[in-house]
Parts: sequence; C-alpha cells; structure tokens
Amino acid sequence: MHFSSDVPLSLKAVLYIPKNHTEQYGFSQEKGEVSLYSKKILIKKDCKEVLLPHFLRFVKGVVDC
Repeated sequence: MHFSSDVPLSLKAVLYIPKNHTEQYGFSQEKGEVSLYSKKILIKKDCKEVLLPHFLRFVKGVVDC
C-alpha cells in the first residue's frame, strides 16, 4: 500500500501487510518493522510506538516526512 499526504506536512509511506504471519495465537509477540525517515535520512528504526498501534505490529514498511 502506498500512501501520500500533503496537509499539514508532506508524508509518504510504503506499507506491506504480509499474507501469513509468524505469531501463533498471540503468544509470541512480533516486533513492528516500520522505520521513520525525514528527507531520506533514517530517524528511528522500528518506530512501532509512534506510527502504528500495537495491534498492527505485523505491518512492515517505511514512512518519510
């Protein structure tokens, strides 16, 4: 999924939702793999607590603002 926004700041995201996940019945916690970039410079890798809620921890991708 590709997402782009211009209001109030320019935000672009490429997110991937895998078909299968490795988490079994909620017992093994999967780490979020969404990285935050600013003008193509890495700000924080695995920025799970800010960008996505906990129940979307299986989503992978990058966000550039």
